[in-house]
Amino acid sequence: MKNTILSFSILTLLLGCSNTYMHKKPEPVTVNNEKFINLPQDKVWNMAFNQLFDDTFTIGNVDKKNGIITATFETDRPTNFIDCGIVKASYMDDEKVTHKYTYNYAEATEYSTDKDGERYDAKVDAKLDTTITATIKKMGEGTNIILDVDYALTRTTNLTNHANQTKLPEEKEVITFSSTKPYKNEKFSCISIDAIESGLLNNIHAKGR
Repeated sequence: MKNTILSFSILTLLLGCSNTYMHKKPEPVTVNNEKFINLPQDKVWNMAFNQLFDDTFTIGNVDKKNGIITATFETDRPTNFIDCGIVKASYMDDEKVTHKYTYNYAEATEYSTDKDGERYDAKVDAKLDTTITATIKKMGEGTNIILDVDYALTRTTNLTNHANQTKLPEEKEVITFSSTKPYKNEKFSCISIDAIESGLLNNIHAKGR
């Protein structure tokens, strides 16, 4: 309870008394990042490699002996792949007009906020970088494939004084987590929504049918 009160006090201090701010954590998602395919290892390897070797991904390390392929992928639409919870905020300007904002913490957004007693307009850009590691191992008469995805969400915030258009230094926040290890702190969390993991595994499996 003490930590919750402290966090709320810090947010109130940062946002000012004319603002309200609530950050709801994302609903849990089961990430399905492992699949058994009833095909020989060599065939599954080729299927996985061909799936990752396209215009969407960039192949990194290829280690066929140990059954490992790594690839990278980046996007400016993080919420297609991750969820960092919904923010509901409001700001009351000098004319007593309340501006309300609702957005996912992982997405680009714009809002007004109070800082040092003055109104600032915030513009947030969001970018997601991912590293996908496919581990392909023989299992009995078939092959097991595991996809581990490392996520790095970068939120870049620029604040501009509403009255005189002066800008504050750019603020950057980088949030890192993985398929099976979500990001968590006392205020919010970020999780995979299983779009990359299940999507890739289903496509790889489909190639063998």
